[in-house]
Amino acid sequence: MSYGQPKKRKFTKNLLVTILVSLLVTTVILEAGAALIGYREFTTSISEQYRDNVRTVTDTVTSLVDGDTIGFYLQTGIKDQRYETVERQLKKLTESTDCLVIYVCTVDPEGLNRTYIYDVVSEASGFTPYEIGYSEPVEESYVPAFKAAAAGEDVSDEIMHNNNQMAGDFATAIAPLKNSYGNTVAVVAAVKSLQNLRAATSNYMQQIFVFALMVATNIGFCWIAFMHQEIVKPIRTIVDETKRFTREWGELGAPLAMVIHSNDEMNTLAAAVDSMERQIRDDITQIVKVSKEKNRVKTELGVAAKIQRDALPKVTPEFPNDPRFDIYASMDPAKGVGGDFYDFFYVDDDHFAMVMADVSGKGIPGALFMMVSKMLLKNRCMYGGTPGEILADVNDQLSENNEAEMFVTTWLGILELSTGKVAAANAGHEYPVIGKAGGNYELLKDKHGFVLGGMEGMVYKSYEFSLEKGDTLFLYTDGVPEANDINEELYGTDRMLEALNRNPDKAPEELLKNLREEVRVFVGEAEQFDDLTMLALRYDGPEERNAAEVEAEAGTEAEAPAAESEAEGVTGSETGTEA
Repeated sequence: MSYGQPKKRKFTKNLLVTILVSLLVTTVILEAGAALIGYREFTTSISEQYRDNVRTVTDTVTSLVDGDTIGFYLQTGIKDQRYETVERQLKKLTESTDCLVIYVCTVDPEGLNRTYIYDVVSEASGFTPYEIGYSEPVEESYVPAFKAAAAGEDVSDEIMHNNNQMAGDFATAIAPLKNSYGNTVAVVAAVKSLQNLRAATSNYMQQIFVFALMVATNIGFCWIAFMHQEIVKPIRTIVDETKRFTREWGELGAPLAMVIHSNDEMNTLAAAVDSMERQIRDDITQIVKVSKEKNRVKTELGVAAKIQRDALPKVTPEFPNDPRFDIYASMDPAKGVGGDFYDFFYVDDDHFAMVMADVSGKGIPGALFMMVSKMLLKNRCMYGGTPGEILADVNDQLSENNEAEMFVTTWLGILELSTGKVAAANAGHEYPVIGKAGGNYELLKDKHGFVLGGMEGMVYKSYEFSLEKGDTLFLYTDGVPEANDINEELYGTDRMLEALNRNPDKAPEELLKNLREEVRVFVGEAEQFDDLTMLALRYDGPEERNAAEVEAEAGTEAEAPAAESEAEGVTGSETGTEA
């Protein structure tokens, strides 16, 4: 069997580049860490040397300048021979120590202004020296140090950094200058360039970078050769085999464990791929079988859902087309097949039955129990009796041989269309809601009986209430108040009543659609938890007839007895004749 040639160049390049990059990154990180440590040690050492150097300069200046003469020079501004001698010594000190500026000045107690007595600058600084008595503000960042030095405090550890266009980066060290009485009379300052420090640091970092690059390159080449032989090549073989297996849909080839000669994890990986191929081949056969079965079940579920929908009464403009009431109902199952159901039908011309029920369980079992319950309820209603008697009989039938222990909550009401009276019974279902004409919707907290199918021999009490012209009866399952959002907060009966009372005069169809939309908005992205089933009936009163219809009906009733008497006479005559 042919295995096909792998695209060596592309595969090897991609993997090796990844390995190389990861190696280089690791090496650079390690080298950077070492460089950082070395840099910190280097800069600390250089900084200490710098601090000692400028401290030595300020100490030398304080020994050269006589503090007792500071006041004289500041008051007179005269540069005598002694002054010039000290100035020449400071000049030599500036050049020999690579200082940019050395100056002696007096500072006010707040450290805000300084007045120069000596100001010596190096030729390399580009600065112009100030004359005796020249005053200027102290730099804002220097104020605390100058104030402390003017007060006679030891500020030898204070190194102040600054820069300008001519001198670049520089740092200033200061020290107090005292007279023979030990009083601080001036401040000595030495300004030293940081260019040498910066250059030394830069040179050090360049050396570290070159060294790290050389180490990373040498390690990289050795690592690439090792990885190619021990990892890349075996992986490429495994990849080629998996591609072949995919193309040929389950045809097994030569075992990889025999192709890859290795005693490490690569051999284990090859054996795992061989096992995986065998398992995939078996799984493909099983998946095909399961897919066929799943499609069959899906089809059957679709048929079951359609049967369930068809079993519910349809509300169309042609039905019920009864001027005595307007009715609308809807059911939105949480799954393809739901457990809720509603029903409404004429018991006779003057009595209209309504059912709202919720079966325990969903799916096919719930749908089967729902169909049985619906059929038993409707059939039993046709035999007459009170709602309580009807529910009792249906409960006994559902409880018999109910090994699945399923049950159904049910509300049953029978509306007398000529009077608006409703006889009802409740088997563990939600409270009905009554909306008065021109008023608000309110819960009718009726007495609950036990659920249907739970236990034989249960008794259900009937009760009555009346609907006036324009009143609306609203029935629902617990899927409405128990709808929850992504935070698992329930919609609740309070929100339901608020939604109904927002537009209480709407027709049943629009009333239910508005409420369903409000529930949908509340639930948001949360998955529908339960079936959502609702029914609304608006009672429009008994059918009104005009005078002609009443008169025609009265005439029909008067003619009936005469026709019956005539029929009896004819019969008697015929009988007598035969006799």
